[in-house]
Amino acid sequence: MISREPLAPPRPVPRGFGWIDHRFLRDGHIRLRTHRELSLYLLLVLAADSRGVSFYGDRLARRILGLGQEEFEQARDGLVSAGLVAWGRPLYQVLEIPAGPEGGRHEA
Repeated sequence: MISREPLAPPRPVPRGFGWIDHRFLRDGHIRLRTHRELSLYLLLVLAADSRGVSFYGDRLARRILGLGQEEFEQARDGLVSAGLVAWGRPLYQVLEIPAGPEGGRHEA
């Protein structure tokens, strides 16, 4: 049996800790998203406040992720259509994970 003991001392939870609901993995959402969508989702989760609202604008997010305008818009549109984020210029909001994955398989 594999031990589930930590390999190193557990890390403290920092004040600005961001988290991703485990259902993102368990319910299959992660395998349906492109690498660009996953990168944008991670950035929005990390930049969000306690209500899931991120004030990072498109230009800053594109610069951080190294994405062009079209690539960024495709990633954003994929997350919005999957019901994972809401967008209304200039704000994003990370939403509750939907009960099951939305949409079909995307290719990066």
